[in-house]
Amino acid sequence: MITLFEPNYQGLPIIPVQTRRGQKNVIDELAQNVMDLDDVAEILNEGSDCSRSKRRKGVLEKCINRGNKTIKVVVQRGFIELGNEECWELIHVGKFTKRGLK
Repeated sequence: MITLFEPNYQGLPIIPVQTRRGQKNVIDELAQNVMDLDDVAEILNEGSDCSRSKRRKGVLEKCINRGNKTIKVVVQRGFIELGNEECWELIHVGKFTKRGLK
């Protein structure tokens, strides 16, 4: 197992990945939301599942509330080519205003 990568979630490193052509770049999303991978790890470890619909196997969507905002991160299981090690690939970061409870 690779231990050089920090931060991690469930013992696997978190790495940002390039999304499909035409979509936002996850690095840009991190910068826009003034976040880094440590923030992502914190949300994955402390946040709760917030998927609004069924996601494919190996994809996690977690959220955490901060003030009047909800921060969401989406990761999927992947592999680091070097050594073919498993990892979490960060594919989306978003921040939105919390909705009132009904």
